[in-house]
Amino acid sequence: MGKKNKNNRPKDPMTNTRSMGREGMRIIREIAHGKYNIYNEGHIFRNLDFVKATIVEVDKRIIDNQIHINAIMFAYQNSDNPAVSNLLYRDQKSYEAYMLIRSVLSNIIMSNGDTGFLMVLANKLPAYKYNI
Repeated sequence: MGKKNKNNRPKDPMTNTRSMGREGMRIIREIAHGKYNIYNEGHIFRNLDFVKATIVEVDKRIIDNQIHINAIMFAYQNSDNPAVSNLLYRDQKSYEAYMLIRSVLSNIIMSNGDTGFLMVLANKLPAYKYNI
């Protein structure tokens, strides 16, 4: 059940765009860790407003990763420091993960709510579970 507000009622994650986006990201992380049953719970992705709100959150993370990658590549062009290489690698993996997520969510929107695309996330996201 969702979080409870001051009146001790469950907070509905579908109340506004921001909460839908946060809920979408929570679900994406659960999918990556194999803790989300797409068959029983994936129907939420038929709500295109929910999917669009999740894309907004994913886009924020894509931009953050692009900035990090560009800054590291600019500031440490010729660095052989392992810490810099590791940070760049992690940011690139995160970027790849969020681009994959964005692609799948876009496919769901273009198909008018076909949740079958979630299987791509279920199959590919575990490789990125520590990068999202």
